[in-house]
Amino acid sequence: MAMTIRLGQLRKWSVVGVLAAFSLHCTETEPKPPAHIEMADGNNQNGAAGQPLPEPLVVRVTDDSDDPVSGVQVQWAAQGGGSVSAGVTTTGSDGRASVQRILGPTLGQQTTTARADGLQGSPVTFASTATAGEGNIVITTNPPVSALSGEVFDPVVQPVVQVRDDNGS
Repeated sequence: MAMTIRLGQLRKWSVVGVLAAFSLHCTETEPKPPAHIEMADGNNQNGAAGQPLPEPLVVRVTDDSDDPVSGVQVQWAAQGGGSVSAGVTTTGSDGRASVQRILGPTLGQQTTTARADGLQGSPVTFASTATAGEGNIVITTNPPVSALSGEVFDPVVQPVVQVRDDNGS
């Protein structure tokens, strides 16, 4: 009979132990508040004036433990001309938010800021450089298909070319 009581107590304590271990794994912790914003990717790019930069501008928002924080709104603003694809974006589960930067028509440095109120590191400033691009040469009037050596073309059929930048100017 003593063995039966001990076996019953052992089963009871085994069940209690399993339930206690399960409850430890099932509890959810409160998310920590955002504390920091930092530049993650996209700084110091060059691109053709009036065109999008090759890579997006990306910030990362973290808590005091350097863990990513989702759901934080980030305000974006372009300085020096041009625009951003969105004035406000929200961080994802990786703590990242991004925009595409379209450079203004003026050559030289242009900046973009990402701001999240109350976070250390805000605002984050990205620098970009608008360049002239490659441009192209366009033949607007073709020369005649045949000519004799030393022949002077009629002024109406003289070849004409135009040099254009990436914006068509």
